[in-house]
Amino acid sequence: DRVRYQLNDEEMDSLEDLTVRMKAIIGVRPDLPLVIDPGDNVPAKDAIDVYAAARGLGSLAVYLVGR
Repeated sequence: DRVRYQLNDEEMDSLEDLTVRMKAIIGVRPDLPLVIDPGDNVPAKDAIDVYAAARGLGSLAVYLVGR
């Protein structure tokens, strides 16, 4: 199974697509909180990749939901 990415209610096909959308948002509001809520079957590495991408784009507030 491949990892599915979603930003709000919009499905993304890849981490690259998600990164493009995050870049647009962070470019306007770097202080807007981004909450990463990985599903139970998402490998930790994939969740961390999203976190790292958001921070690398300049997000000032990235939160990772743990279970």
